[in-house]
Amino acid sequence: MTETSKINQVDSLGRAQGYWEHVSEDGYVLSGSYVDGVRHGLWQDAFPDGGVFAQCYFKNGVQHGEQEIIYNAEVIKTSWENGLVHGDFTTTCLETGEILDVANYYNGVQIKQN
Repeated sequence: MTETSKINQVDSLGRAQGYWEHVSEDGYVLSGSYVDGVRHGLWQDAFPDGGVFAQCYFKNGVQHGEQEIIYNAEVIKTSWENGLVHGDFTTTCLETGEILDVANYYNGVQIKQN
C-alpha cells in the first residue's frame, strides 16, 4: 500500500493514472497501475488481511504475461499474450507442489492437455 495522497489519481482528461486500489465492501483489494486510463503492469487481488491470492500483468489494458491464482488449495499458472491464454496452463497442489494438470494453449485455443 502506498501513501494515500498518491493513489487513485486522475489526469486532466479524467483518466486513471498511477497506482490504484479498488476495495470491495467485504475488504478485498484489487490493486495495480493505470497508464492513460488502462491497466498496465502488475495487478494483484488480496484478501482483507493483505494476503495475495491472484496476480497478473497487463500491457496497454490487455492481459499480457504471467498469471497466478490460488484457489481451492490449488495454484493455477497461465501465460497470456495480447489478451489470450498462450502457452502452458498448469494446476498444482498448493500443499505438495504436485502437478495436477497441464494444458497448452495457442492464441486462446487449447491444443494439448496432459
